[in-house]
Amino acid sequence: MHLGTRKIEGKNPFEREWGISANELAEQEGVSPEAIHMRVRNFGTPWQRRKRPNLFEKVYGKTIPELCRELNLHPTTLQGRYYTYGCVYAEPPTHRKIRNGFCEEILKKYDERSWLMPQHPDYEAFYAERPQHEIKKRS
Repeated sequence: MHLGTRKIEGKNPFEREWGISANELAEQEGVSPEAIHMRVRNFGTPWQRRKRPNLFEKVYGKTIPELCRELNLHPTTLQGRYYTYGCVYAEPPTHRKIRNGFCEEILKKYDERSWLMPQHPDYEAFYAERPQHEIKKRS
């Protein structure tokens, strides 16, 4: 006798509650089904990847890799600009205008995905109307 949950109408309890099976969602996300179940246990929803957004997601609504590609900067340079000038779009007051760019290999250690999935109920509210930043030149 199996002591687990019963299937009703061909769907398990997870699928009934969230509209998609944990295995399908795990396959889409590239994680294990156990990770999806841990999301539900930790955050109350399978659509949230982390407890809270990181600093750059709060301020700019973009992940570190997205900002790095947009500005063609190394992640360390990006963070340094934010902590030095208060804005990642600020140009440092240098005479050199050479940008060496970065290697895509470096960005592999950063999570490309946002902390919320588009299916999360608060997704639209969090990403609504982020201010557009312009590159500021420091004098």
